[in-house]
Amino acid sequence: MAPNEFNTSYRFCVLQHALKMIGRFEMFERGGKIGYAVFIPHLLAQARRMLAEMRGEFPQLYVALGA
Repeated sequence: MAPNEFNTSYRFCVLQHALKMIGRFEMFERGGKIGYAVFIPHLLAQARRMLAEMRGEFPQLYVALGA
């Protein structure tokens, strides 16, 4: 795998994981499992960093998250 391909794959994986965990932690909070909301700002920052490096891939998500 070329370094460029690895970096792209890595960014997709980090973005997908961050978005998944944001949803999961929000679901936990709404379901009464408290304490997970403190991690959401970090995950949002992580997703924004990945989107900033992949602007052309997901322009609507980029705008929606304020990346």
